[in-house]
Amino acid sequence: MKKSLSVKDPFAPIERVPLFTPSGMQSSRYAIVLDPQGLHEEVGIVSEDYNLVENQRVVESAQRVLHEAELEATEGRVIFDGKRFSQRWVLQQATFDVAPGDIVALTLDAWNSYDGSARFGVAFNLQRLVCSNGMLMDQLLGGFRFKHNAAHGEDFDVEVEEAVSRLKILAGSVHRLAPQFQQMTQKRLNIAGIQQTFRDLEVSRPLIADIFQGLEGTSLWQVYNAYTDVLTKMNTFASEGINRRVTSYFLDKCALPGGRHG
Repeated sequence: MKKSLSVKDPFAPIERVPLFTPSGMQSSRYAIVLDPQGLHEEVGIVSEDYNLVENQRVVESAQRVLHEAELEATEGRVIFDGKRFSQRWVLQQATFDVAPGDIVALTLDAWNSYDGSARFGVAFNLQRLVCSNGMLMDQLLGGFRFKHNAAHGEDFDVEVEEAVSRLKILAGSVHRLAPQFQQMTQKRLNIAGIQQTFRDLEVSRPLIADIFQGLEGTSLWQVYNAYTDVLTKMNTFASEGINRRVTSYFLDKCALPGGRHG
């Protein structure tokens, strides 16, 4: 009987194992097996040309990008569901103030998957430092997907250089977002307006209750952060997806200009 996924160590050993037909012939498909000497959990079926990248390699590559960009960063949240992996680094020097003492920092989020659902890469987002609320903005700030294996090689070196260049540009320009977010502190929503956000975003009843409980005020910024506080604490890929949609909604609601920065 197949075991339910219980491996939570993102750096557990991982192997690509050939599959065989009932007649004993090798298939063109491979199983991705997590912790092959222990739990032996199958987390995906992939093609012969699938490029398996270990999560540890992803972390090392992200650290290399930060090092070559000469940017100091602290490690942030980690998400791993046995198949998909993401780790965040918070750039404490690439920041802007939304209000006095309310600082937002640029983040670098590394991504990977063992089931082919997401390619190895990095995304650029934001984090509110006072409460560590993540603000998923890669649809605005962009990201970078690596085409080659996270190992030594000329092709990968070139891709690292491209990622470094993008990160340095963003780190030097993220402060330009400040006026846009400061507008959010000036606009207020009444109860009907807050309830309209729930309808527009099709928020579930349990999530509505948690958001209401976390409200610290009625400015667009405070309502938005009530959302992101709940979603960040959930720390799942599903909540990250909702966070991304919520962020786009509130930016649009404040009539902020779109387009990528950097």
